[in-house]
Amino acid sequence: MQRSCVRTIRFASLLLLIAVGTAFSQKASPARIPNGFYAVLSEGASRDEARTDSIPNIVLLYDGKYVDSSQTASPSFVALDTASFVPLILEGSPTANKDVNGRTLLGVTLSKKYIGS
Repeated sequence: MQRSCVRTIRFASLLLLIAVGTAFSQKASPARIPNGFYAVLSEGASRDEARTDSIPNIVLLYDGKYVDSSQTASPSFVALDTASFVPLILEGSPTANKDVNGRTLLGVTLSKKYIGS
């Protein structure tokens, strides 16, 4: 259970960092949001398709360039909930390990101050 949770957190943080970095590098959105974990509200093939008016959000381009090519077909847009997020504040330095396929896995420990039980 705990190992699965750690993998989910690693993937979610990677997804967020990729999405935010891609959006800023392509000037898809001039807005800046703090580094953290955000809920994905919707996803679409275009910015308009992903946009939602339900709660404060930001739409970012996600190109999936760090995901296996078999898992993603084309770039998509995601709407992130900006009203509620977990800040990405680390307890210590990240660790890098190789998986069985030779890919680097980045491990982080979040500051306990920002983790609810």
